[in-house]
Amino acid sequence: MGFSIGYGNSIVVSNGAQVVSTGSLIGGERSFDNHVTVTGPNSEWNMSSGLIVGDGSGGNSLIIEDGGYVESSSAHIGKSSSNVWQADANQVVVSGEGSTWNNTGKVTIGNTLSTVIGNRLDVGNGGTVRAGGGVVLVSSLDTLNLNSGGRLEIGTDFNASMTGFNYNSGGELSVEGQLSGLSNLESGRRLETPDLLGDLTVHGIFAPGTSPADSLVDGALTIAADGTLEMELGGYALGSEYDRLTVTGFSILDGLLDIASLGGFAATNGANFDLFNWDGGVSGTFSAISTTALSGGQYWDTSELYTTGQLSVIPEPSSIGLLGLGSGILLFARRHRRRKGAGEMPAVHTTKPVSCDSFNVPAEVIATRRRDFWDVLDSFARFGGCIKIFALRSFDAFLAMVMK
Repeated sequence: MGFSIGYGNSIVVSNGAQVVSTGSLIGGERSFDNHVTVTGPNSEWNMSSGLIVGDGSGGNSLIIEDGGYVESSSAHIGKSSSNVWQADANQVVVSGEGSTWNNTGKVTIGNTLSTVIGNRLDVGNGGTVRAGGGVVLVSSLDTLNLNSGGRLEIGTDFNASMTGFNYNSGGELSVEGQLSGLSNLESGRRLETPDLLGDLTVHGIFAPGTSPADSLVDGALTIAADGTLEMELGGYALGSEYDRLTVTGFSILDGLLDIASLGGFAATNGANFDLFNWDGGVSGTFSAISTTALSGGQYWDTSELYTTGQLSVIPEPSSIGLLGLGSGILLFARRHRRRKGAGEMPAVHTTKPVSCDSFNVPAEVIATRRRDFWDVLDSFARFGGCIKIFALRSFDAFLAMVMK
């Protein structure tokens, strides 16, 4: 059955109560000041058809708060009919952590015939509004306000420059289709979209895709010093398990690159992720790169990030150095056994301890047998002098033990 309330009425759905209806109307023609509130966790109003808040009337409202949930197939806030009066606005407000208004179809705000002005949809403070069929603002006097802590999810294309859309600080905008009309993502705002048309400068947080996706910026991209580019890794399949971003225009990089892990995903040695296609060229580098921790002996290689756009997992330099150290010890041991068989005994010298940053190591050395191992260490000199000296001192201790 349908659900309709007339003049000066109020209904509250709370304490986990659930209401089920087909099409519903809050305030018909010349029926003013009607209000429905859905409040609290598990409190729900589910409609199998559309919802109208104010049909040729004003001062009607739907309030979803403190975890309440409302679902409708479509919605119209401030719909017109004939012989309307001048009246206050109709409004829907979604506020409070977990509060949700889920529309599988289109949400329309305002009309061209009615003298009811200022119809509005407000979402903030932990609330979420989903419009699977998009949002239409009919009149320049009607508004869609995405406020701090609010999340607006659009299931199709969206023009962010339409009159009446206010993208305020702290708001999150997620567009599953193509986003146009947004050239400056201001500080404190979060944007998710797999398809952006036009140039974009990022001062807030830009997360390509609404989940891992193969995304496109069809224009130039600038990540400002206070901006963040967020990429997701949840597996090894490009587009479905990890993000890739293609930029057709010129890219200017600064700010933070945040590599987020999904579902506890941990990349393994040898993994390669094609994160970026810099089709229009690139200038600058990220001022910081945030990544998830890898298991011991591995680290993130970003050397190809600004050319091929690739991020890889490779062994840590210290791991490679220890591998070389082990090889050097084995090589020396073989040589020593041969020379010891010929009656040759090395001399042992004592020197002062050597400190290299955090390394304070024993001072026992065997000068005549260190030369071969030093040559081996030379091949690993690019990993730093301290590693080389530490390896040599460790080798000296080994020699002192085996050559007694």
